[in-house]
Amino acid sequence: MSYQEYSKAALAAALAEERAVYETYKGQGLKLDLSRGKPSKEQLDLSIPMLEIVLWEDKDGTDCRNYGGLFGLPRMRTFWSEVTDIPFDNVIAGGNSSLAMIYDALSRAMMYGNVNSPRPWCLEPVKKWLC
Repeated sequence: MSYQEYSKAALAAALAEERAVYETYKGQGLKLDLSRGKPSKEQLDLSIPMLEIVLWEDKDGTDCRNYGGLFGLPRMRTFWSEVTDIPFDNVIAGGNSSLAMIYDALSRAMMYGNVNSPRPWCLEPVKKWLC
């Protein structure tokens, strides 16, 4: 039976029951971090020796401990250019969030289209999305 079929009294009872369950969890004082992909302290500590040998300055003088500019650090762009056989000028080395880059690319396509689009994707009569 779905909530749409409940009477007002049944909905009120279900809400009270769910609130009681919620209060039980809340009372446990849990400190949950539900963000994805966060390594443990032990995993992070594994990288300390590697960080001691890192070159902090890129070939163009960019301090690698800071941001890498609009297109990313040249050393990373060179590496991925060689790995993917894509010209250096066509490689962007973004931050550490692939989701942010995917969002940026897709939202731009929705608003403006892309190189091969006859119109913005939001104006397409039929939309299909595979994620």
